[in-house]
Amino acid sequence: MVNADRQKIFLSTGLGLQVYNFRYNKQVTYNNDVTPIVYLDTINNFSKNKLVVTYLSVPLMLTFKTKMADKAWLVYGAGLTGGYRISSYMKQVSTQLGKQKNHDEFNLSDFNACITAEIGIDEYFRLFASYQLTPLHENSLVQRPFTIGLRFGGV
Repeated sequence: MVNADRQKIFLSTGLGLQVYNFRYNKQVTYNNDVTPIVYLDTINNFSKNKLVVTYLSVPLMLTFKTKMADKAWLVYGAGLTGGYRISSYMKQVSTQLGKQKNHDEFNLSDFNACITAEIGIDEYFRLFASYQLTPLHENSLVQRPFTIGLRFGGV
């Protein structure tokens, strides 16, 4: 039997942003011509090379809180997150081309679905992890990003 004073269960949702910031150490370039392609640029030497993808996301989490001490709660849970891509751009800096920022679709999927989990001490910190179940790209490349992070405070 669960003691209600020591254990709590929540079903929570909300609205947020999920931002992927991929930094490449190779000369990867996304090009969105008639047929979108990803290739290794052998001409330019980039000092900065990154792809940023932003999703408007809606999580659905089942969260548990277990009382550990007088004012300390262990928080843990898991759930799903669905998202819609609202922005994507490639930023590259090289001596040959200078700074370039290209906003485009780059064959990236408009929608994503992720499984996510978290654990931490309520009101202090939470360690979270997320794995994208849907491919990042519409076709050809199959990449499924995995993220881990730390949240501070009661967020």
